[in-house]
Amino acid sequence: MDKPVYQDTSLNILHNTTDEKIPKNIEEAKSLPTWQKWKEAIQSEYKSLKDRNVFSEIMELPKGRHMIGNRIILTIKQEPAKRYKARLVAQGFGQRYGIDYQATYAPVLDCRTYRYLIGISTFMNWETHAMDIQTAYLYGELSEEIFMKVPEGLKTPTQMENPCIKLQKSIYGLKQSGRQWFAKYSEVLKGNGFTNTQECPSVFFKLTENGPVITPIYVDDTNVMGPAQAVANVKKGLASHFQMKDFGKVSQCVGIEVDHLPNGTFIHQSRLISKILRTMNLMNTKTRQSPLQVRSTSIDTDLYAPIRDGEAWV
Repeated sequence: MDKPVYQDTSLNILHNTTDEKIPKNIEEAKSLPTWQKWKEAIQSEYKSLKDRNVFSEIMELPKGRHMIGNRIILTIKQEPAKRYKARLVAQGFGQRYGIDYQATYAPVLDCRTYRYLIGISTFMNWETHAMDIQTAYLYGELSEEIFMKVPEGLKTPTQMENPCIKLQKSIYGLKQSGRQWFAKYSEVLKGNGFTNTQECPSVFFKLTENGPVITPIYVDDTNVMGPAQAVANVKKGLASHFQMKDFGKVSQCVGIEVDHLPNGTFIHQSRLISKILRTMNLMNTKTRQSPLQVRSTSIDTDLYAPIRDGEAWV
């Protein structure tokens, strides 16, 4: 395989972020010129919750029971395309261990493993596609009875003293949500012939008639790596179980940006660098190809050269 031709990103990393204001709550969102987009995002979130039968009708809190709070989180996703998103999040800090939850651990893909997988995919000349499982945590099943305050925006009967809703599915913010979602995802993949290992449980693999396929998962973001036809078949199979967005060739995952070149793959973290520069107020700093000190490579003139035999330490 030819050596990849790397791209110079030193000039464009400063232009990968947005200055658009992200509201802290619904009331603040209503005061912005982008309110209609935020409203659509909120309505889409509530529709997803209703379609998945995530919680019961509004009811009176049973006597002696405890209910947790919630809030709407608003954000803008930049990759792979700009999207306004709203998420109903439970305030899991109000949960009680042994009553509202038990185990909480869920494995996720790490950067080192992902870089290794990208290397394999590039070496094998495979396709690497990205997919997002929409409202993934809502697929998780709950074994505990959890009551929650009525979310903002839903009409509450005035005659109720302690109105609440009963969660019938896992939602974002619950302490066990990540674990329950991973259990559901793992169940679906293993039911379709995939396997994983104890050493790397977030990476699933399968040998198909079209070749091997690797499917790493990071929370609700998954990649499918393998020969083109095998990737297409796996994506179709996943879409039959989960509501997904197909982004085609991967451009970003676990904070790593991926550029597909004619003779290789270039991975970088330009967006992270840009964020650091903005945080440190260094956006107008002049860029250089290499920030390292340029010095002589002559061992006789280099102050930092390795010590010679018999030479005294200073």
